[in-house]
Amino acid sequence: HQHQHRRHPLRFQLRKQQRHQPVLMRRPSPRSPQRVASHRRTALSSNPDHLLNGTGKPADLSRLRHVLIRQSINQRGNNVQISAAMVKELREKTGAGIMDAKRALEEVEGNMDKAAQVIAQQGLARAEKKTDRQASQGLVEPYIHGGGRIGAMVEINCETDFVARTPDFQGLAHDIAMQIAALNPQYVSEDEIPSDVLNAKAEELGSKEVAVKQLALLSQDFIKDSGKTIEEVIKDGIAKLGENIVVRRFSRFELGETTEDVADES
Repeated sequence: HQHQHRRHPLRFQLRKQQRHQPVLMRRPSPRSPQRVASHRRTALSSNPDHLLNGTGKPADLSRLRHVLIRQSINQRGNNVQISAAMVKELREKTGAGIMDAKRALEEVEGNMDKAAQVIAQQGLARAEKKTDRQASQGLVEPYIHGGGRIGAMVEINCETDFVARTPDFQGLAHDIAMQIAALNPQYVSEDEIPSDVLNAKAEELGSKEVAVKQLALLSQDFIKDSGKTIEEVIKDGIAKLGENIVVRRFSRFELGETTEDVADES
């Protein structure tokens, strides 16, 4: 080696340097195994159908998971940007919480009307879960109509005194008392109507459904919004206030009305 170093010092030095340099990867040829595998991965990720074999079952679960993740990322990238002003507008419209309003807007890509429908559906589902909870607080709400000729009084219950003092709960009680004064229901719900009374009223009006709407408060169309029943209005209140709400009892008085008139109506 010393002899070679004397005869070819430059070549010996170059070889010595090459032993300490990192090995550079050569670019694979078009038909090399690396290039073929790369093309196959690209085709699979761009066309999920290739992941299914002839039986319709996933041929490679890891590849299927990769494709689904990429599709999910692409879908999120196409979502409309939800601004704080949009969330505020939906909250004022529905009374929903911040996160509920934001999630609803994201679900419908910023459509305010559809987001309000989503909130309403979620509220009804939550209200159903609260109807079995005890409601022993609340208030007695009076309503006087026609210059003192007609009056109504309703007891409406909630779970806590805090909710009973809120404007939303008091407004709901006022609306129900006004409903009683206007449409003169005889019972709180259909379950309370005696069968003989219901049958007689149904024969008189020609329909059991019409009879129930006339007799039962909860089944009546709301006088402020005929698209909702009183029961649905109460469920909206449950969803908004987060507590069970129950109409316990009510009375209605009309000037000149006798006890016999009341008995005939019931």
